[in-house]
Amino acid sequence: MDYVMSVTDSDASLAAAVLKNSHAALDRILERLELSDMFAPTKQNQSTLAARLPPMVHLRSKAQTPTVWSFDPSLSETYTSVLKDICENGLSFANKKALVTGCGRGSIGIEVLKGLLEGGASVVVTTSSYSHKTMRYFQDIYQSHGSRGSQLVVVPFNQSSRQDIESLVDYVFGDASKGKCLGWDLDYVLPFAAIPEMGCEITDLGSQSELAHRAMLTNVLRLLGEIRKHKSQLGHDMHPTLAVLPLSPNHGAFGGDGLYGESKIGLETLFSRWHSESWSSLVTLSGAVIGWTRGTGLMNANNVIAECVERFGARTFSSEEMAFNILGLMHPRMYALAALSPVWADMAGNFQYYPSLTASTATLRRALRDVDTIQKAVAAD
Repeated sequence: MDYVMSVTDSDASLAAAVLKNSHAALDRILERLELSDMFAPTKQNQSTLAARLPPMVHLRSKAQTPTVWSFDPSLSETYTSVLKDICENGLSFANKKALVTGCGRGSIGIEVLKGLLEGGASVVVTTSSYSHKTMRYFQDIYQSHGSRGSQLVVVPFNQSSRQDIESLVDYVFGDASKGKCLGWDLDYVLPFAAIPEMGCEITDLGSQSELAHRAMLTNVLRLLGEIRKHKSQLGHDMHPTLAVLPLSPNHGAFGGDGLYGESKIGLETLFSRWHSESWSSLVTLSGAVIGWTRGTGLMNANNVIAECVERFGARTFSSEEMAFNILGLMHPRMYALAALSPVWADMAGNFQYYPSLTASTATLRRALRDVDTIQKAVAAD
């Protein structure tokens, strides 16, 4: 690879030169593997979008076709203005109540929690590992990000359990004067709890897969149903709860992830149910199609190739960036928009326009291993 260096170079110069040449080596390897063709948008998608991809983060609607969610420039402009407003003026959650599940370390949920607390919200978060260590962790989060009027309540919870679903909603909505309940009416619910199943193909489906499917689909619907039931009993039909649903562009594209894709596809049916069933005045919907988010438990194994993937036009996000996009869906303007019709936010970074994802990522891993071998050989020499 034409690495020529003097033996008198300092360690710092050597390290800088190796790093520079490693990037050049990676570029040549990627070019040799012709990955640009593998990641190029398909001709069908090019013609559909007039040879132009939509923004990396945008809103979709069924205005053009009743059965297909397609890019909506007008709604996307509204969402962009909301994000700009948050950057310039901040986002207040004063007197707002929220329920967030799935707040593990490094998760998107924990970053959303920080934003809610900084905005002054009262938040119930759930944890499946209720311990002194966990409570200290959430205490540190509150001490670092809590603001005037904010409140953080941590409760043990198993999203795979029907009993826990019912008990949690009873605790949140129950009469505070009659027992150990909060007596809240939720403004937001974010059911982000997930159970990863790395390396699980259709030949490996078992009880763990069924448990994950129950947590990520069946009991999410059950949770919204319980919220609807309590709001109806309390007569809160003029104050709907906004449910921000964690959708995914991964409908089997990665493979080997059990029933994850099926769970996310199943959540999409709620957007039709909202129109056909009787709870639209009590629960509103915003769907966040969450793309490649670096550093989360579900994507840790792919962090190493994120930079390479972005070189071909796709976009990956940090958990903080994705949380910012999701908090944008909770802005008053977006809340009002969801009351009229479900909001579909595509935050996938245009991954759906890049085919052969599994083969591409595998090839990128091989390319990085080649670069790693080169770096070791140069350092040893």
